[in-house]
Amino acid sequence: MDSRLPDAGSSLEDGTSPDYVLESNIGFLLRVCNQRSTALFAEKAPEGLSSPRFAALAKLVESGPLPQNRLGRLISIDAATIKGVVDRLQKADAVSTAPNPDDKRQRIVSITERGRELYSRGVEASLYTVHRLCEGLEQEEVEAFAHILRHIAARADR
Repeated sequence: MDSRLPDAGSSLEDGTSPDYVLESNIGFLLRVCNQRSTALFAEKAPEGLSSPRFAALAKLVESGPLPQNRLGRLISIDAATIKGVVDRLQKADAVSTAPNPDDKRQRIVSITERGRELYSRGVEASLYTVHRLCEGLEQEEVEAFAHILRHIAARADR
């Protein structure tokens, strides 16, 4: 498998690459891994807890109450999507919201006891997911993979 970076200048007249192999494309591989990760997480997660909802709960456990838009930024979810995530968590009694005293246009999101229970069960699902995704890899490979993903993720907003 050729995992070199693509050469932007090598294409045929119709714009296709003569040696392009989909299964070697990093973007394709990331999508496949994301699909597998999502499916594995769903196997163990409590009913209704998706990866984005778990990420929101995890960040609230880590940081405490947050303005909704800041919560979204911290977990790399856009403003429209974080609203839906928070609304679904609120419907499940996992979070509560209140007006921001400093800016009435914003909502402050806080985790509830039910949210903490869901978070704990989500941690189990997350650990299971990582374990299953990395089956067959040596510890050094897992650490290198995580290092590369953190590096890419850190540059995501640039």
